[in-house]
Amino acid sequence: MVRKFLESYGIVIICLFAAVALISTGEAFSSDEPLSILEAKYNAGDHELKVKGKRAGKGGTVKIYNAATGTLLDTVTADKEGKWKSISSPSPVPCKVKAVSHGSDDKKDVEDAPENCDGGQGGTNQPPVTNDDTASTLQDTNVI
Repeated sequence: MVRKFLESYGIVIICLFAAVALISTGEAFSSDEPLSILEAKYNAGDHELKVKGKRAGKGGTVKIYNAATGTLLDTVTADKEGKWKSISSPSPVPCKVKAVSHGSDDKKDVEDAPENCDGGQGGTNQPPVTNDDTASTLQDTNVI
C-alpha cells in the first residue's frame, strides 16, 4: 500500500519539498524593486562609514564599493526582510558608495564625507572652488 502510494504520488511529494526549500531560502520569488541604499554616512569621530539599505532579498549578499575607485569596502548579509547594514573604516573615505546584490545596484553620496574623500580626488561632496580673477592670460598681456 505504501509502495503504491509512493509510485502514484512520489513525484508530487518531491516537487512539494523542492518548492518549500526554494520558498524558505527566498530563491523562488525575487522582488521587482531594485536594491536601495537608505543611508551612507561617515562619522569622523569614530572613523566609521555606515551604509544601510533594503531590498537585497532574504539572506541576500550585499557588496559595498567605493563608487569612484571600485574598491570593495564590505560584504554583508541581508536579514529575513532584505534589510542590511555595513559598518567599516575605509581609507580613504569614499565620496560616494555603490551597493550591489544579485544584479541590482544603487549609489549614494556619503553624508559628512571629509574634504579629502577619495584620497583628495574629490567628488560630489567637494565644495566649489573659486577662481582667482587676477590671473593673467596670454590674451591679457597681448602676447598672442
